Amino acid sequence: MKADEKKDYLLGLITARNLVTKDIRSLEDEAAKWKGRAELARSGGAPDLLGEAERELEEIERRLAGLKEEEQSYKGEIEALQRRSTEPSVFGNAALEELKAKMKGETF
Repeated sequence: MKADEKKDYLLGLITARNLVTKDIRSLEDEAAKWKGRAELARSGGAPDLLGEAERELEEIERRLAGLKEEEQSYKGEIEALQRRSTEPSVFGNAALEELKAKMKGETF
């Protein structure tokens, strides 16, 4: 793989990982809402609403688990590519710092 192709591939991985991270945050917010709804149903004595809230929460948690696995996969692939690369034009100091910032989610 040529240096430009490596850089493009890496940036694609970082972008995909950042999108997954954003989806995780969104689902975590949604899970918090459903936890609150479940608690309201529990304290209000509404077992039918409680069951629905718990089912929704289980589905969200299932989706979250899958996204977290996907995020870890991206992180591992990004780190492996960075370790394998010896191309200074791809991973020079400025480029590496830019990529690190993107990996931390500081920029999208």
